[in-house]
Amino acid sequence: MKKKRGCDNGQSVESDRFRKESKVELALEGKVALVTGGSKGVGWGVADALVAEGCHVCICSRDEEEVRRAAEE
Repeated sequence: MKKKRGCDNGQSVESDRFRKESKVELALEGKVALVTGGSKGVGWGVADALVAEGCHVCICSRDEEEVRRAAEE
């Protein structure tokens, strides 16, 4: 879904809010990442993106059941 955003200089910029592809090679394949608060919300999104980049991801949360649920996804 592309959306035009206005700028204060009279121009507009197209943005794709739901783009999931990365144009930057992060070289994270095989690296290990620890994501705190990774069972939901932004933390879960970060963990998901790191997995997509090839990282081995460990998540933690205050609620053990939420961590187990998130790990299954």
